[in-house]
Amino acid sequence: MQLEKDQPDYIESIKQGDTRGINQVYKNFYPGIRHFIVKNNGAESDAKDIFHEALMAVYVKSKDPTFELTSSFYTFFYTICRNLWFKELRKKSRDRGTIYEDVVYKSDDLIDNIITEAERESLFWEKFKYLTEDCRQLLTLFFEGRSMDEITDIMQLSSANYAKKKKFKCKEKLVNLIREDRRYKELGHE
Repeated sequence: MQLEKDQPDYIESIKQGDTRGINQVYKNFYPGIRHFIVKNNGAESDAKDIFHEALMAVYVKSKDPTFELTSSFYTFFYTICRNLWFKELRKKSRDRGTIYEDVVYKSDDLIDNIITEAERESLFWEKFKYLTEDCRQLLTLFFEGRSMDEITDIMQLSSANYAKKKKFKCKEKLVNLIREDRRYKELGHE
């Protein structure tokens, strides 16, 4: 699993049933999830239910040996909660015979697969497309596990050292694009 620098391994804590780690998840993320749900026609009790369902979804996913976290834990967890809440809103609106336009709009793309959507819609990949073609190619090759020598050959760069410097600058540009996005702070960063 890929972890942000100095980020506790929340997924491992949930997987192992580590009380201290799970308490940290509550402390760090419940207020934001509660705010989101209450802001979107929910109550405190709804927030608690959704939070617990999301913890269970993470627990189940953590048992999958092929699972790899491709975003921050908060982005991943927040997206699960968001998807679960919009699914619940859609269900409630069907029960009442009223479908709220924004719920249908948000739900169409979000509900099918909670975990997959969390990874696909991460801020990281959204900003990745704003990089130059060279940066996207270099980083893609790097993510595929290619060596700097292979990347140098494929991209016809002057040297492996130049490829390393270019990779550093591309990653730096991507990090800056992500941090400049208003959603970065909303998702609990900084």
